[in-house]
Amino acid sequence: MKSDFVVYRSSNLVKHSVLLDELEGFDKIFELVNGVPQNGKFPKNAHYTMDPDHPHNTVFTDSLHNLDGLIVASQRLREFFETRKSKCLEYLPVGIMDHKGKLAKRDYSIVHPIAPVDCLDDAKSHVKFSRIVKTKIRSVKKLVLNPSKLDPERDLFRLNRFFSVVMVRRDVAEAIDKEGFTGMRWVEPAEFPED
Repeated sequence: MKSDFVVYRSSNLVKHSVLLDELEGFDKIFELVNGVPQNGKFPKNAHYTMDPDHPHNTVFTDSLHNLDGLIVASQRLREFFETRKSKCLEYLPVGIMDHKGKLAKRDYSIVHPIAPVDCLDDAKSHVKFSRIVKTKIRSVKKLVLNPSKLDPERDLFRLNRFFSVVMVRRDVAEAIDKEGFTGMRWVEPAEFPED
C-alpha cells in the first residue's frame, strides 16, 4: 500500500539547471532546517549565488538545487502553494546572483515549512539518534510514518527530530507534476534512504 506522502527532493535533472552555493546574508540556516518561524525577521538582502563550480548551469527551474536542503521556489511554485492556502508555510524572498555576482533573479522564495510534525514511527524506521543531540535522529533504515500523527491538511512539512526530510502529500506532488513544475523529484518512503 502506497503512503499518502512522498519525500521532496530538489533535482538537477534539467540540463544546465542552476545549482546554488550557500545562502548569504543569513547565518542561521539551522533555524530554517529545523522549521523555526522567522516572523518577519528574515533579512531582505538574503541571497544565493550560483555555484562557481558549475559556470554553465544557468537554466532556472521552479525549485533550485541547493546544499542546504531548502525549497528555493520560483514565483510560480510559491503561488501554487499560496493558492492552495497550504498550512504552516512561510515564504522568504531571496535573490539569486549570477556567476559574476550580479542579481539574476529576485522573484524566488524559500518555501519554509514551520511546525515540524512528529510522525515518524521510530521502531519501524529503525532510527539511529545523534550522539551529540540525543533527541535528534541521525539516520533511518527505512522511512515509516505513523498515520495517526499526520495532519491531512498539511501539504508540506518537515519531520520533527529528522529535519533533513520534507514530506509532501501525494496528491499535491501529483498536482505539481501535472502543472509541469521543474527542479524537483519525489522519493517513495519505502525507497528511503536512497542508495
